[in-house]
Amino acid sequence: MRTPATRQASLSRSTGLLLLGWVAVLVLGAALRLWQLPGQVLFDDEWHALHKAMDAGFRGILTRFGDADHSIPLTAFYNVVLRWGGGLNEWVMRLPLLLGGLLMIPVIPWLTRSFTSPAERLLLGALLAVSPLLVHFSRVARPYTLAVVLAWVALLGFWFWWQGGGRRWAAAYVVATTLAAWLLSVTLAFTLAPFVYFGTRGLWSALTYRDWIPLLRLTRLGLVTLVPLALVLGPPLYGDFAALSGKAGAHHVTTVTVWHALELFVGSARPVVAAAWVALVLLGAVVLSRRSPSVAGYLGAVVVTGVAVVVASGAAWIHYGMIFGRYVLPLLPLLLLLVAMGSLYLLRPLPTGVRVGAACLLPGLLYLLGPLPGIYHQPINQFTGHLGYQFHYEAERNVYNEYMPRGPVPAFYLGLAELPPGSVTLVFAPWYFESYWNRLHYHQEEHRQRVLIGMRSGYCADRPPGEYRPGQDNIRMRNMVHLADVAAGAVDADYLVFHLDGPREGAGDLNEWLANRSRIRPIEDTGVCLARLEADLGSPMHADAAMVVFRLGRDAPDVPGFGRD
Repeated sequence: MRTPATRQASLSRSTGLLLLGWVAVLVLGAALRLWQLPGQVLFDDEWHALHKAMDAGFRGILTRFGDADHSIPLTAFYNVVLRWGGGLNEWVMRLPLLLGGLLMIPVIPWLTRSFTSPAERLLLGALLAVSPLLVHFSRVARPYTLAVVLAWVALLGFWFWWQGGGRRWAAAYVVATTLAAWLLSVTLAFTLAPFVYFGTRGLWSALTYRDWIPLLRLTRLGLVTLVPLALVLGPPLYGDFAALSGKAGAHHVTTVTVWHALELFVGSARPVVAAAWVALVLLGAVVLSRRSPSVAGYLGAVVVTGVAVVVASGAAWIHYGMIFGRYVLPLLPLLLLLVAMGSLYLLRPLPTGVRVGAACLLPGLLYLLGPLPGIYHQPINQFTGHLGYQFHYEAERNVYNEYMPRGPVPAFYLGLAELPPGSVTLVFAPWYFESYWNRLHYHQEEHRQRVLIGMRSGYCADRPPGEYRPGQDNIRMRNMVHLADVAAGAVDADYLVFHLDGPREGAGDLNEWLANRSRIRPIEDTGVCLARLEADLGSPMHADAAMVVFRLGRDAPDVPGFGRD
């Protein structure tokens, strides 16, 4: 018979193990999100907010959605740093989203504490930590991770308020809903859905039992919520409604879209893994429905409503799985929660120690079967955000890899590959911030050396997109340099590699390329840039059909197969 002292000792051991487990989960989540992050080059949509922050004042930022959908509060934050913060760099740009990606690991499980067990919450935290999609969005300067955390605070805050949690949860709902919508307006599809769910129930109660109190409560909260939403979204809706409405009804979700988004949520393009994951989700839904039918009904209704609104919007590019997946990203933590519940339910007959060990294997297995090892297990990879990795987890089915195929490995890169990884610093030019206009991720897989982006602004071009002009001391990107500084010998690098294969003719839009399959053409200003570089740096040490290479210093390591000048 167990004595009180024995029970207390057992409880203390369990608490200690849980605490140790949470430490491990948080360390794992932080390691995946911080891995080589200082070297990551800004890519694709990360430039939208920076372009806007450089070119517009506060009025233009706060009253416009913009054609490229910059996140208004993030852009305003960048503008503040540019004006008064001492300098904007990659760390500052990504820090809010990195914090969002780290906070979601403990915060979302904590919010579920009223209807989950400690083990389920720990496993949910581990799954959030290793989710490739959430890792990716934690490492890029886009609003998705913060928006997901805020959406979950709003959804469960509303639930707790409705169950009698008091005004603090109503306040949490209002603040979180407003901030999430300001960061990413599509979150309103989910965060306003509770009004539909409880409003329907309240209307039934009023019409059937003459009980108007639920509807009055909802009306009061709705009016309170409307005020801050109007303050932050009213100006851009009034001043730039066309930018928002113009993107509606452009494309439509298909079954292929849903399947590709599911693969991203699962974190693997393997059908067997996806099937097992879905089975665990369904089992977890049964477990939650039996344990807490009211919570299951609420969350189920909210996500169905939110997803239906997103699908009905027909937003531009939504027919791609990645775009649809990020618009319904608040759904992912719920699915991972159901995976955790279903997994632990299956393991319940096993002894405690075996059950814990088996549960620990699940996140590790999902990690190994997913894309992260292929992206991370390289000596150096400064392009983990390249959509050649992220748009689809099976490289052969990723349209970005078809759009800009790998091609033969240049001989110069084969020579660099014989040197120790990271022992040479390369400056790459010209630079295109769009994933579908460059092969930099392929190149680094081969040469395994550090890369700096060489900007043409102020040297042989005005200011191409994805660049900033020389002399902007308030922008201090660690991984970007100006060719003017390279030519002046002010950049610590070994070689300048000027690529001759550039964008595809008429391919400013990926959909246009998919329709036309345009051919590769030389970039238009090759002659101007190369003439200036040769005048400033002398004759190149190597030139072929793919590139022109300049040695930047006599101390540059020799590349096997390529002699000195």
